[in-house]
Order: sequence, then C-alpha cells, then structure tokens
Amino acid sequence: MRRVAFAAVAVTEAVVSILGNAAVVAAEEQCKKAEVREVVQAFIPSYNYGRFRRLDAIFASEPDFLGYYAAPERTHEAGEDRSTLIDYFRDRHDAGDRLELEVFWIQKERERDGSFDFYVELTRDSDETAARGYYSGKGNASHTAAGCVLRLWNMTPTMSSSEESTAERAGRVTLGRVTTIVGKSVASMPVRVPSDTTLDLEPRLGEETLRDRRGPNEDIRLEGNGRFVGVVLVPDPHEPGSSPQWPIVVGRFSECERAGCRSKRVINYTGSLSGNKVPAGKYRLHLIADESRARITLRFGSGLSGHRTLHPEGRAFVDLQTPRQSVANDGKHLWSAGSAYEAGSVGISISATWIKLSAKSQGFNSGLCQLHYPTAPPQEAYGPQCWALSLATGSGFMWGSVLPVDDDEFIILSYFGYHDQGSGPESVDGRFGFGAWFLSQGVPIQRGGNTTFFLQTAKTWD
Repeated sequence: MRRVAFAAVAVTEAVVSILGNAAVVAAEEQCKKAEVREVVQAFIPSYNYGRFRRLDAIFASEPDFLGYYAAPERTHEAGEDRSTLIDYFRDRHDAGDRLELEVFWIQKERERDGSFDFYVELTRDSDETAARGYYSGKGNASHTAAGCVLRLWNMTPTMSSSEESTAERAGRVTLGRVTTIVGKSVASMPVRVPSDTTLDLEPRLGEETLRDRRGPNEDIRLEGNGRFVGVVLVPDPHEPGSSPQWPIVVGRFSECERAGCRSKRVINYTGSLSGNKVPAGKYRLHLIADESRARITLRFGSGLSGHRTLHPEGRAFVDLQTPRQSVANDGKHLWSAGSAYEAGSVGISISATWIKLSAKSQGFNSGLCQLHYPTAPPQEAYGPQCWALSLATGSGFMWGSVLPVDDDEFIILSYFGYHDQGSGPESVDGRFGFGAWFLSQGVPIQRGGNTTFFLQTAKTWD
C-alpha cells in the first residue's frame, strides 16, 4: 500500500508540473501581492529620478512585455514596442516628467497565468503642458526569470492641465488634502481653504530635521535648488490700514550664495503664529523658487479632500538676496551682512544666518538690524551699533531665534511681519535695510552667510 500511495503522489505532482507549463503557474513562480506593490512603488521614483537601468529591470522583456501606454505621447503600436521604452523614459525625464501615486489597489484574484492586475490613480507633472494632469491606469505584474516585473502599464488622463487651468482662471482654486506646488520662479495664485484644517509645522526632533533636504517632517516635502525654496500662504485680500493676518511659511534655505545653487547644508523653516491651524478662508499662495524647478508637497489634515497640483503663474513681489558680508579686523570675531530691500507697504521678511567658528564657542552676542535710511544703508551700518527701525515703518512684529547646531556652529532665524510701511511722514517708501551680525567672544569666525527675502503681500495682482 505504501508503494501505491507513493506512486499516486508522484503522478499527481507530474500532472501539476505539466499544467503549470501550459496554463497554471506553480505557486513558487507567482508574484505575491506584496511584491506587486513593491515593484510599482519602485517604478515611481525610478521614473522621477531617471534611474534607467532600474527601469529596464522593472519591466518585462520580450515576449512577456505587453505594453507601456501613456496618453497623449505613447499610444497604440508605439506602446507595444519594448525596444523604445528606455529611450522614451529618457525623453520624459528630459521633459521634467514626474509621477505621484495617489491610489493603488490590486485585483483580489489572479489571472489564469498567475499574474495580478492592479489599478492606479496618479498626478502627472511635466514641463510640457499637454502631459500634466490627473491620470488613472491599469497594469499587470507577473513572475518571470527576472523576478516579479511589470508587463503592462496603461495610464490615461482623467483631467487635463488645460481643464485644470480653466478652473484656475475661473476663480480661486480649492486646495486638496494633498497639494503640490510646482514652478521655476516666484509666482502667486489665489486659493481657498473650504473648511478648517491643519498642517503639521512641527519639525521632527534633532539636527537631522533641520538639515534634511526633504523637509522638516513627513507632511511637508521640499524639492529644488536655490538659496530658498518654499511657499507662503497669506490671507487675502488685505484690508488697507489693518494689521495683516499672519501667514503660513514653509521652506528651506541652502547655505549657498547664487540663484539655482545647490548645497548639502540646508536649513528648514516653518512658521505660523496660529500653530498648526489653517482656518477656512481665502488666501494667496506664493511660490518662492530661485531660478530652479521647485516642487513642494503639503499634506493637510482632515477637512480637505483629494489631490491638487498647482502651477502658480500670477505676479509675485519678492526681493531675495544674499547680502555682502564682512568680518571685522579685530581678530575676525565680528561677522555682519546686510542690504537694502524693496519692502512694499505690507509684507513679511524671512532671514537665515549661519555661522561656523574655528573652535568651540566661548560665548557670543548676535542681533538683527532694521535700518531706516533715505538711501541704501552703508555696509558698516550692520553691526552691534545698528538701531532698530521703529515707528517710521508703521507697526510690525519681529521674531528671532539662535539655534546652536553644535559647539562651534550656530543658525539665526528671523521673521519680520510689517504693515502700513511707507505711510508716515518719515517713511522710506517701502525700502529699508535689513541685516544680521554675530560677535564671537575669544574664538575666531571661520565662515558665515545670510539669505533674506522680503515678500510684499498687499499689491495689485491684476
């Protein structure tokens, strides 16, 4: 009986093996759902960052490849051609194409060949207007000799960028729970927040958060080069003669001195006097990009829904500078920097200063200068002797903080909100000097730097 039983098992296994070759793939040669999710999640960043070898490995080779379709530029027979796929990805990378996966789900049951169908919803951004928009798609993943790979990707637009632009021109755009802002230069647009919500402005603890190029936390993601990249959300419109409501500011300074520059050393900045609350209402969203493509993603709390990708194109009034700096000749213990800025009548100023000492600090003093001069203040005016800009500039609010990054390294962040600037008899007509200084006690200053911008928030936007 044992021999008969053994023979029966052997025959059964042979039958399964034969069927597997013909129609049903053996279990050990099938993609698991987790593997399908992993390969889709690997595809998105590989596409965005131009990892062409990885893309080649992610997609099945002939004859398993079923197609890659993306309207409007890769359809019909072109989508079926595996030999042109990587060249296509190169072209899309050169065109600034970016995909953001919003929704992903896998069909419950396998196909007869052991593969899984899956469905996606995406936001697509590109330098080419025709390719921008919201997309839905279907794909297929299967196990081959190379592992679990994509055999099919087919995405089509559900709302084109032209339809989105029409909606934007018709009035204020409603922010989504996930809102992505994209652009290459300073710009603005009117937006609305339909109901009270929140935005996490609290950084994760530790120096790595302050220095993380990706942003201060998971709900704020920053991409792009330049001295500053970020967004400012200001209640709009401003009532003349009234105190402005405090804006929400998120962004990142880079410790470099030219437009479009890149530095590994960055300083993340978030600020709002309302904490994490974002009240319902009308706003003007300002994108600050420094002659380099920027992409900022904000994930709001409950009260908002969906995803929006915004491309601000309205006028914005930003004076972004890296002012000339100097170190006094008294043993290089006094560092200062400052410049004259176009401030307008109502607005904000954000400033970041970084100081590196040659050894462990033995103590220091530091300060900020807001100078009222009929003309541009002289360079030597920025220092411990500077005097604060007072009622001549109208009312305002100033905040500053010194952050010790290490025993020999410091960062000074400041925020200045002002209104009715230039309305008094001694006004400077919206132009004044702003600077910072740092006096080290006993230890020479190795290097320093400052970037400051003034954003005018009460201009005519037509």
